[in-house]
Amino acid sequence: MTLAIGTALQNGTYVIDALGREDAIGPGYLATHVPSGQWVLVRVLGSRHPEVIPSAERRSAFYDYLEAVGKLGHPLLSVRLRGFEEDGVCYQILPLPLGVPFTDLPSGQVPLSPRRSLTVIQPLADALQQLRPLGWRGLQLTPDQLWMNAAALRFVGFDLPATSAYEHSVSESKLVQGLTHLLYFLLTGQRAEHTQAPLAVDVRHRLPGLPISLETALHLGSQATVGTISEWLALLPPLEALPSEAPGSLAAHLSVSGQGAGVTTVVVPGQTTQVATSKGPWVRTQAFPLAYGSTSPSATVMPKLATWALVGTGLIAGVSGLTLGLQSRLQPSSLSGPALLNPDQSFPPLPDWRGGQGDWSAPASRGAFSLTTVIRPPNQPHP
Repeated sequence: MTLAIGTALQNGTYVIDALGREDAIGPGYLATHVPSGQWVLVRVLGSRHPEVIPSAERRSAFYDYLEAVGKLGHPLLSVRLRGFEEDGVCYQILPLPLGVPFTDLPSGQVPLSPRRSLTVIQPLADALQQLRPLGWRGLQLTPDQLWMNAAALRFVGFDLPATSAYEHSVSESKLVQGLTHLLYFLLTGQRAEHTQAPLAVDVRHRLPGLPISLETALHLGSQATVGTISEWLALLPPLEALPSEAPGSLAAHLSVSGQGAGVTTVVVPGQTTQVATSKGPWVRTQAFPLAYGSTSPSATVMPKLATWALVGTGLIAGVSGLTLGLQSRLQPSSLSGPALLNPDQSFPPLPDWRGGQGDWSAPASRGAFSLTTVIRPPNQPHP
């Protein structure tokens, strides 16, 4: 389904402003939270499997699950999610700013270095382990569900589980497989499902010289033969064993703070660390009209200088068009100047008004009728 701009949800609490992006869960919309005046991201849940939407009782339990996830205190799960439904459609609200999903990062920033890839995967694996008491149903471990802004990582891959997901528990080995595919994407910039060769072989070809333990983790994890997340993490090499980044690399060093700190910091060599806040300039990206920056709808959409430049260009174009139109109307280019003022070219010669000499009647009727002509009845002889 597609929501029209201006659609109001929850009795006018949220108003749709624009279509944002499509991801593994479904369409996302930029909307205004009317009471606070802040922008939020509204996602349609269950849009990939609308025919197997769970019952109302299970949907209500899922909305409570979203509330509980935000209270765990893990840095990657710190986004306060909430869900509701209206007219038979299930929605999810994500507060902005979130950043940019890894699938929309510029080409100069992906793929990541092996060391940085592990600094992303390890905290995500730790977050999944903390979700164990709440359950793993409906998780989407895809690159477009992992977002990064100037100072933090966020995981938002929580979709409404299909009806079949309640028939059996989620296998932890499937989560390991998802982590493996995500690690492959970070290392190569390519989706695992689009790769024909085994993941370990492809990574060895692209990045020769990596530790054997990393290739082993990719090989076993992709086949879902590793039983637990802890076992898979034990296969990964230490960060010190991975190649150091080349000088001048665009990739920043991510270092995840301890549990409960609330943020995941990004440390760039030669720069000071900054923490993302809801204030700042408005930044547009391919991921979403508001990547990170101001979250107020009253923020300036376009710089004033660009606005005045557009207005000035329009005025100049209008005056130029009017001038050319008047010039072509008053002086056609096909006639010379003197010919315009010569009446002989536009009007017939004037008659001689000095006397009655000359016959100025129409040439066709000259001699056909005059005042001296006598009209006689028919069959009357002339005198």
